[in-house]
Amino acid sequence: LTESSSAVEAGERLNETLRRDAPSAISSTQSIELAPLADYYRFTNNGAVQKLLISLSIIVIFILLLAIANFVNITISGSFSRLKETGVRKVIGGLKKQVAFQFITESILYAVVSAILGIFLYELFRNYFDLVLAREMPSVLQLPIEFWIMMITSILAIGMVAGAYPAIYLSTTHTLESLKGKFKSVSATVNFSRVLISIQFLISIFILIAAVIMSGQIKYFLEKDLGYDKNSVLVITSAPRL
Repeated sequence: LTESSSAVEAGERLNETLRRDAPSAISSTQSIELAPLADYYRFTNNGAVQKLLISLSIIVIFILLLAIANFVNITISGSFSRLKETGVRKVIGGLKKQVAFQFITESILYAVVSAILGIFLYELFRNYFDLVLAREMPSVLQLPIEFWIMMITSILAIGMVAGAYPAIYLSTTHTLESLKGKFKSVSATVNFSRVLISIQFLISIFILIAAVIMSGQIKYFLEKDLGYDKNSVLVITSAPRL
């Protein structure tokens, strides 16, 4: 198609031709949908590659959830030692929103440092993954602008989600309790931490079970005896047929 052409309009024209000229058994059950050539490999074989990408993306999301839950737990544990700091900030005139903004900003900075470290490790081990995947991985400098937009958005979102609970909790603690170093509700904090730890274990067990099942399926697919020697099969494609 030319730059000014519409894939949707071209598909409609092709379907009109299909309905007009094809046998009714085909035109009544079949339709034509155009797909970009660059994306075609993802949708062939019943979308096998697309399903694999979705599965890997789900695993990545679960790992991110594990990291966020772990980070919140660490922040809550560390916040016990920062209660007096929060109380002093309030005594000298600090507002609740300023205290909350400080903790969320710190959380986002942690996410920024983590992202920079992750990009550095990717570039460091890129040649190794080239060998593992038998495919050249793009350099950081070759990544498209969409990647960097997604990266920045993810950093801000993860930093805010991970730092939201500690920021709100510490900023709403009474000044006197903060100066004494006491939480207004230790049991609520402990219960919240337990919930996060339970979610971590649940996700970890799910990923472990999924990895074992997928590994078994791949091993079966690659090593199962087919009942014949594939190297001894002769395929003739140019013979005339009736």
